[in-house]
Amino acid sequence: MTAALILPVLADEYWTRMQTINSAANDPEETDGSIRGRLHFWEVALLMASDHPLTGIRHNAYSHFFNRYDFSGGESGKDRAVHSSRFGVL
Repeated sequence: MTAALILPVLADEYWTRMQTINSAANDPEETDGSIRGRLHFWEVALLMASDHPLTGIRHNAYSHFFNRYDFSGGESGKDRAVHSSRFGVL
């Protein structure tokens, strides 16, 4: 319900930026570091969710578990945030 009220009033810049996520996934050469990072963090969240499909990893524990699931070998940093409320809840 709240989304129905908020989404239509978001700035055009927001929607333009959101569209770059699809192109980033399809063409890695055209992506910036921010997009690549977010896609990586979301993949890590999916790994966590697949290991804990019924209970999750606990509320607000993504950063705590990130290092264990990070498959970049530390390239993405340590104790990172998921940068998505949807993946955070997942």
